Amino acid sequence: MCKAMDNVLVQEHCAKLLEDIASPIWDQPTPVPYNAPCRIDAILTHDHAFDRYVLDHRDEVSDHQLESVLDMLRCARDECGGITFACGSCGDTKFVPFRCHSRLCPRCGKLYAEQWGRRLKDLFYP
Repeated sequence: MCKAMDNVLVQEHCAKLLEDIASPIWDQPTPVPYNAPCRIDAILTHDHAFDRYVLDHRDEVSDHQLESVLDMLRCARDECGGITFACGSCGDTKFVPFRCHSRLCPRCGKLYAEQWGRRLKDLFYP
């Protein structure tokens, strides 16, 4: 199968990025602030670092890799939807966003790592 056909989503993503590239945010990258969180999603979104990488390496990034990273970046955000719970007594509401459930995600991957750790503990320490 042709490599160019495999990366349809990557090519579409790059075309969309190139439409927005006239924005001043693309002019000069800025250093990461000292007190910025050191999470993978914060690193990838600072100054559009992941978007810049995809544009520079579009032939090396697969559709699956792009989808996985974009899902992780959208995880637990309003754009992914969620469920709103309402208390029948007091009327308070709470919005619970949907998650990506990816092992790559710093939010969801922590759950997988903890579950794996518990299984190992049960296996090695009866």
